[in-house]
Amino acid sequence: MGVCMFKIIWRTFFGGMVIGFLIIVLFFSCAGISNYKKTDQKPIRLVNASENVYNNNNFVFFEKLVLVDEFDNLCKLSDNCDIKPESTYVNLSSSSGGALRSIDGKVYSLTAAHFCIELNENGTIVDESEFWDEIILVRFTGSVYKGKIEKVDLASDLCLVSFEHDTNLNYVIDKIKLSKKMPPIGEPVHIIASPLGINGTHLRLHFDGKYAGCDRIMGCLYTIPATFGSSGSLVFNKYGELISVLSIAVFPFQEISGGCNVYQIKDFLKKFKQSTGIKLY
Repeated sequence: MGVCMFKIIWRTFFGGMVIGFLIIVLFFSCAGISNYKKTDQKPIRLVNASENVYNNNNFVFFEKLVLVDEFDNLCKLSDNCDIKPESTYVNLSSSSGGALRSIDGKVYSLTAAHFCIELNENGTIVDESEFWDEIILVRFTGSVYKGKIEKVDLASDLCLVSFEHDTNLNYVIDKIKLSKKMPPIGEPVHIIASPLGINGTHLRLHFDGKYAGCDRIMGCLYTIPATFGSSGSLVFNKYGELISVLSIAVFPFQEISGGCNVYQIKDFLKKFKQSTGIKLY
C-alpha cells in the first residue's frame, strides 16, 4: 500500500513539473508573435563596470517573422492572398548578434547565416521571399527596426544585417575591435546572448567559458552554454576583442558551443568592403 501511494505521489509531482516546464517553453515560443511596429523610443545606453570590455550596448536580437492569414495558415504570395493591416506576423526563429558600426544612418550587425537563410536538401539557398511575406525584425537599444540582409557566407556561417535608424546611434554603439589572432587554449571567453528569446531593453544575459581550440570539422569550440536563440552571439576574448560568432551548440551537453574563427570574420568583412567600399573592422 505504501509503495503504491508513493508511486501516485511521485507521478503527480513529476507530472506537475513536466506540465510546468511545457508552459514555460510555450510562453517563450509564443512571445515572438506580434504585430510589426517601429517604436519611437530613444536609444537606451546601458552602463556598468564592464561595458568597455563586453560591449553591452552592441547587443542585437533578431527575429524572423512570417505573415499568417486569418485562418492561421502560411500566406503564399503566389496565391495573391490579401495582406490586411491587422494581419499578424509569427516568429519563425530568433538569433543573437552584435552591432559593429553605425555609418550614414545605418547600423551593420553580425549574426549567424543559418538564421538569415534556409538551405534545400542539396545545400542550395532557399529564396523564402518567393513564397512567404517575410521580414527580419531587429531589436536594438529599446527600439525595433526592419533589417536587411547585406551579405551571407555559408562556409563561416556569417550573416551581415543592416537597419536604418532615425536617431544618432554613434554615441550608443561601442567600438568593437577584431582580435589579431585566436587566444591560447584555456583562456577565458565571453558572450552576450538571448537563449530561448530571453531578452529585454534593460536586460543582458552574459555567459563565460574557456576557449578549447579549433577543429576542421567542429570549428572553434568554447565551454559556453548555448541553445536555440544563442546562435549569432559575438564571442569576445578577455580583452573584449571579437574572435568568433556562435554557430552550434552540442546536444545534449549544452555547455559546449562553437563557431568560426577571427580570420574568417576578417575575410568576410574584407570582401564586403571590396564590394561596397564600407569598412566595418
